[in-house]
Amino acid sequence: MRCQNRRVHVTHSALESNIDGNLCPDISKSGYSFALPLDVETLVLCEDEQIIWEWYYDDGRITLTTLASWSHGVFEMRANTSFYMRRSNLNGKQLQATLVNMNLVGHVPGTHIDKKIIPMLMNELQSIMNVALKLPNNESHFGNVDRATGNWTGAIAQLIHGDSEMGFGEFTMTTDRLEVIDFSLPFSLSKSKLYIKEPDKTVPWTGHFQAFSFGIWITILGIVLVVPILLTLIKFKNGTSFLYLLAENYLYVWGIYCQQGLSEFPTNTTVRLVLFSVFLSATIVSAAYSGSLTSYLAASGVVLPFTTMQGFIEDGSYKMIVFQASADYDLFVVREKETSKNTMARKMRSLLKPAHKLPTTVTQGFQEVCNEKVAFFVEDAIVDTINIYLPCKVVGIDSGFESSTGLILRKNSMYTRLLNFHIQRLLENGLLNRMRKRISTVSKQGRNILPEVELWGIALILALITGGMLLSSIILIFEIVIHNHQNGHIRRKHSRDLLFLKMQKRHAKMNSEGAKSTL
Repeated sequence: MRCQNRRVHVTHSALESNIDGNLCPDISKSGYSFALPLDVETLVLCEDEQIIWEWYYDDGRITLTTLASWSHGVFEMRANTSFYMRRSNLNGKQLQATLVNMNLVGHVPGTHIDKKIIPMLMNELQSIMNVALKLPNNESHFGNVDRATGNWTGAIAQLIHGDSEMGFGEFTMTTDRLEVIDFSLPFSLSKSKLYIKEPDKTVPWTGHFQAFSFGIWITILGIVLVVPILLTLIKFKNGTSFLYLLAENYLYVWGIYCQQGLSEFPTNTTVRLVLFSVFLSATIVSAAYSGSLTSYLAASGVVLPFTTMQGFIEDGSYKMIVFQASADYDLFVVREKETSKNTMARKMRSLLKPAHKLPTTVTQGFQEVCNEKVAFFVEDAIVDTINIYLPCKVVGIDSGFESSTGLILRKNSMYTRLLNFHIQRLLENGLLNRMRKRISTVSKQGRNILPEVELWGIALILALITGGMLLSSIILIFEIVIHNHQNGHIRRKHSRDLLFLKMQKRHAKMNSEGAKSTL
């Protein structure tokens, strides 16, 4: 813009106007009423001066900044800072703002949770912009649009109605909101996940056999089947029972693999070598199996009912919850026309609980997750805040939805780009990250929760022990019955033999007495 004593010609990308006025030499006292907003880049050069001014109009006052000088064809830059750095000082101007006091975390017993990133950010912005933020009306929620009337509620409504210039809170950026308000640069990026209660970590009974591959099990079984036959062939002699000897050798080999010793060690050198090889292989197999089984049981993960959003929909046994009056609620309910074109979003909306039953805090939501068959659709950054203090273990399933959060301003606000400039600086120098690190959960009393081993986790071991005891009892009873039967048979045979001997002796005696009487 070039200023003359009687006439000003303004040229800008968005406007062009001719204005009469005596602007030079003292523009700030000229009574000039053309309102160039804060974010308009304007240069002023008066013909009788050598100073290039930069200026903007706000609250009935023109603010001047010396940018450069032009003298005798020599250009000299007077300002060595960027455009928005030069306009950062708002000279203590008061701006109406709205603070959202919605506590998404809730009360966590036994913890101290610092949730003051937004007040910290407000204080920082007030300091670097030299502005006074007035908070006449705070809101309890961010705001939603009524599908029937199109009216907004919450903090967003205050900006739309002109009651506030800025809104402070972690507002999630959505298409609907961008139509009625401006967003600052996002200072937080997060993914929305579907959180469900972690299923019990049980090991299937077949898991104890997965410590070895199928080929190794076949090799072990082959050794157990072949070695007893080899021992039987070596020890077999005429006059011995082949089947009895084979059964005995099978018991020997099984006993070795079950870490049992032999009642007596054979004297035959060949048999000794075979049994030593069996002992060595059994020791190696036992050590390898113990290590592999321990590793498998420790590394085995939980089996989830579904691992994708499509799987969640197809399962159909879980209800879904989101925060009340949140952007996630808008995603599935308010933006019905858009989600109706998206089959997945439409099906997820059918699984959503009624609005009055939706939680308002993380703790409320996860109480439902732990006590009911419910999936909680929420940003992972919020969950990470109190993850270790949740009432149960949860697992997050990636939904593919990503969200960004930031501050909000009135639509087409002249402070939007200035605010973005300072948020960008806070991001670059790491101040926002330091603020977020202060959002931590510090337990007043340390928690050391050891994992529990449930009865079902050792069910197979108990079943094997019980089965072994029952089988041993049956074999013992069977042996006792056979032993008694054999003993009875022997006793009866012995009795018959004794009776026969007595009869023979009696008969011999009678014959002897008869012979004597004849003589």
